[in-house]
Amino acid sequence: CRQRLHRLLPHRFASPNCLLCGEVDTQSRFLWYCPRKHEVWQTVACRFLIIPNALIAAHTEDITTAHLAIKPESKF
Repeated sequence: CRQRLHRLLPHRFASPNCLLCGEVDTQSRFLWYCPRKHEVWQTVACRFLIIPNALIAAHTEDITTAHLAIKPESKF
């Protein structure tokens, strides 16, 4: 996330803010809470999940999908 990059390399990353939404880019915002990125997650959920609203922020931190119902045509 840009917040961490800004802290480590301030000369290369002058701002800790997200380039898409302008808010401070924390790890959780980078993965989920940025409105522009959240749109992507919602598109993925609608395409692959039986219940798209079942996808929550915690799923971006844990790749286990056993508790998510995946559409049969989406399984590999």
